[in-house]
Amino acid sequence: MPYWDDLRQDLRYAFRQMKQAPVTTTVIVATLAIGIGANVTMVGAIERLLLRPPAHVRDPERVVRLFMHGRDTFGNEGTGPATNYLMFLDVQREVPAFEGVAAYNDGRLSLGVGADAEEVRATQVSPSFFSVFGPSPAIGRFFSMADNFPAGDAAGGPAVAVLGHALWQRKFGGDSSVIGQTVRVGSLSYTVVGIAPDGFKGVSPEATDVWLPASVAAPIDIPRSWYAGRNSPWIKIVARLAPGATREAAERQATTAFRRHEGGPGGFGEGMRILAASVIPGRGPDAPREVRVTLWLSGVSALVLLIACANIANLLLARAVVRGREIAVRLALGAGRGRLARQVLTEALLLAAMGGAAALFLASLGNELIGRLIVGDAGTGAHVDMPLLAFTAAVALGSGVLISLAPLLQCITPDLHNFLRGGVAGGGSARPSRVRAGLVALQAAMCTLLLIGAALFASSLGRVKGLDLGVDLDHTLSARFNLVRGAQPRDEIDASYETMLDRVRAIPGVHRVALEAGGGAIMPYTEATKGHSWWGMSKQAGYLIGVDHGYFRTLGTTSLRGRDFDERDQSGAPQVAIITRPLAKLLWPRENALGQCVMVPERNSVRRDECLTVVGVLDGFWLGDILDRDRMLVYVPRVQRRRAFSRPTTMYVSASGGGDAVASTALAVRKTIQSVRPDLPAATVTLLRDRAEPQMRPWRLGAMMFTLFGVVALIIAVVGLYGVVSFAAAQRSKEVAIRVALGARAGHVLSVIAGDGMAAVLAGLLLGTATAMVMSTWVGTLLFQTSARDPLIFLGVGVLLLVVAAVASVVPTRQVLKRSPAAVLRTE
Repeated sequence: MPYWDDLRQDLRYAFRQMKQAPVTTTVIVATLAIGIGANVTMVGAIERLLLRPPAHVRDPERVVRLFMHGRDTFGNEGTGPATNYLMFLDVQREVPAFEGVAAYNDGRLSLGVGADAEEVRATQVSPSFFSVFGPSPAIGRFFSMADNFPAGDAAGGPAVAVLGHALWQRKFGGDSSVIGQTVRVGSLSYTVVGIAPDGFKGVSPEATDVWLPASVAAPIDIPRSWYAGRNSPWIKIVARLAPGATREAAERQATTAFRRHEGGPGGFGEGMRILAASVIPGRGPDAPREVRVTLWLSGVSALVLLIACANIANLLLARAVVRGREIAVRLALGAGRGRLARQVLTEALLLAAMGGAAALFLASLGNELIGRLIVGDAGTGAHVDMPLLAFTAAVALGSGVLISLAPLLQCITPDLHNFLRGGVAGGGSARPSRVRAGLVALQAAMCTLLLIGAALFASSLGRVKGLDLGVDLDHTLSARFNLVRGAQPRDEIDASYETMLDRVRAIPGVHRVALEAGGGAIMPYTEATKGHSWWGMSKQAGYLIGVDHGYFRTLGTTSLRGRDFDERDQSGAPQVAIITRPLAKLLWPRENALGQCVMVPERNSVRRDECLTVVGVLDGFWLGDILDRDRMLVYVPRVQRRRAFSRPTTMYVSASGGGDAVASTALAVRKTIQSVRPDLPAATVTLLRDRAEPQMRPWRLGAMMFTLFGVVALIIAVVGLYGVVSFAAAQRSKEVAIRVALGARAGHVLSVIAGDGMAAVLAGLLLGTATAMVMSTWVGTLLFQTSARDPLIFLGVGVLLLVVAAVASVVPTRQVLKRSPAAVLRTE
């Protein structure tokens, strides 16, 4: 057939052209591979975060997570998944839009005891949990209604467990005989009844190691009174929509039930409403900051591809101008313009296909990198599957069409008279020059956007990493554990803690050791604020925490005004407290808080109206969210509140030396803690730096990827500018020779030839800067202590781009100037 014959001829011609210019071909294919690969990688990340439902979930679009939105009784305003157990029962009974409702509470517990114990991720669930999601067990069974979630404040049921597939493979070698065996998880022993399918995580992005019936597991760590109270948010709810029910109807019905039971005085969330969010975590109201950064990076990757296409279009346009006389002769001899256009398009699409194939290899590497940056774990990036192959093919096809537009214009409407009369030089009409200048300006504008974004995120990352968190991140270890109380007397428990402290203090390299006992919500006040509404004064609750003497010295605290707790603060001594600066500012806005009297009436271990003398004020102290260091905390000596804080769960250890020495100390601390008692569960020892680093991930992701894309875009733009100026200088070599022969200074000629390229770059710089100013409103929410319109960043990017562009413009022009005018004119 003539069509296929023409196609074979076009392909053979395209391959000959590539073979004649291998360097240019390699540059084009590599540039396209980078641009297409960046887009495939980022689309894979978006698919993972926003489109891919959790594995093994039946009809995932019908499964929703419930969130409470509004202001709770402590004045905390926002959206969160935690609610109380009675609300779970209300939703089960009174929301017909749900055909199944389940509750869950995830955390970390010990698997085993003694030296071989390890900490695992454990999720306490209602028996309906697996039926709501719909997976099938790998072996064994899931929970049934016989493993019943407690009614009211009653707890009980069989102690059974379902193991995660990964834990089953790692710990038990995938042996099916584990069914029926007994495992120790936390404080209890459970009989294994089933294995979850490979990859099933429920709604969490982090893999669950073991699922436990909440009726058995929860009462061990959660007061039984929480089952009957509405002020104790400790569970989360997931539900399956009934056939024909909509998410909006479910929200209305759930909100009605919620307000019916919670609307009275003292309710958990008076005035709040229920939201039904997607089961995909990235699409819920609790989506991590990484999701928004990834969306921005997807737009950035598209800019990189556009820059690559503009650069390649310029190269192909230059090649079309060089071949202008050939094209003009073929047209003069009767060749059809459509036939020539198809030949140009075939060559462009062939280059794009080669670039797309190379992009798949780059995307496979990029997926692994993005997986680490987004969730801090390898192997979580999107795999190159059929949808991504289809996307790659579509992007490659679109790129091929884009890079062919300018050459097509040159081939279809050439200036036959100029080409036939003057060859290459004569064919250098003003129109292709304007097109090339426009493409250079477009590259410069997009490059400006990327470099500004890279500088903004790098500045944010630097400010986050430079935060004075008020603790020594590199020499403080956090050891979390949980003594098994069983039926042991309190004195024996206290003795175990003292033994633990003594043994850890004896470890070489350990300077100080202190225990911390978890706190609870409180409403501290003074005589002046007594009777005032707490949430009317503040949008957050206060918290009470019990700690040992020397606690803040152990943490290397640098922001404590006043003194640490010491031997003066014994049981029976005057009551003292150390508070954080926001609380001090709230209670004594115009006075020094040191020496003042704060009262904490909502803890049964503190008598109402009992005065706690403030002996210290903390400024910028961190042990949680690095962006939320303004919490209203009240620290008290644990020895003065022995009954309230009788069960510490965290030990802080001050260690000496560098990284390897601290790591060795951490291993010794873990072994020492677990050696205190043979029934002690696993202890997890972590350097505070390792706790803080994951919180820096969004800015690290933005800084790294914006910088990577910005550098790539800059290189592509500079190469493109260099090629354009080189071609323009070669086209105007006769003009340059005549100017020099007539006595023109080299500097003047240099400014004339290189000035065109610099003018295009300057126009692109102005356009990119203006666009960045407009987009600053949206990107500003992702930055930390960095203005999205920082003039120094804008100025620095402009200077950098102009300097690099000047070098790329001057170098090829100087090479033309070095040629002898006589030799050039003889050649012409």
